[in-house]
Amino acid sequence: MEEENPKILIVDDSEDDAFLLSAQIKRIESGCEFLRVDNAIDMRAALAQQEWDLVISDHAMPGFDSVEALRVLREKNGETPFVIYSGNLQQELGISAMHNGARDFVYKNNPEHMLPVIKRELEHAKLRRDKTLAENFISKIANYDELTGLPNRNMFCEHLDRRFNRTDTPCLSGALLYIDLDRFMRINDSFGYPTGDGLTRQ
Repeated sequence: MEEENPKILIVDDSEDDAFLLSAQIKRIESGCEFLRVDNAIDMRAALAQQEWDLVISDHAMPGFDSVEALRVLREKNGETPFVIYSGNLQQELGISAMHNGARDFVYKNNPEHMLPVIKRELEHAKLRRDKTLAENFISKIANYDELTGLPNRNMFCEHLDRRFNRTDTPCLSGALLYIDLDRFMRINDSFGYPTGDGLTRQ
């Protein structure tokens, strides 16, 4: 599977500051994809559109700030890292933001400190993606037939268990349709297993 480029959402009302920040990030991660927003509505739309590896937010913007941006992010996703990159942020507010879920805060007049923070968070994001892919793969091979991609007996039994253990449906009714192929082994023996596999998929 081809590795995806890191996706970074920048929350900043200054196009120039966002451009300079993205240019700095490209020095350590050339394939990054960026999007800039500067208000809650656009941020919610961006978060609904796709998953982001990192959100970097200015603190003070017209009608919006990093505190609100962090709240908007947590409404959508509890794991996406959030870093404040501000020109004027009191240290107490930065520490408070970290207590509330921000990963770090960096001052815009100290850009050399920003790159190690971003590199660290992007490495963590890659680990999270790899973990999710591994979990999805394990779930797939455990619950889906390798040949057809259809749910397998394991998933069927789990669904039955959940149905029978539901307290809101004390009386269950339903039907089970069982399909069999007579003399299927003759196809495998006569035309080979690839032909039998093709017939099974159909």
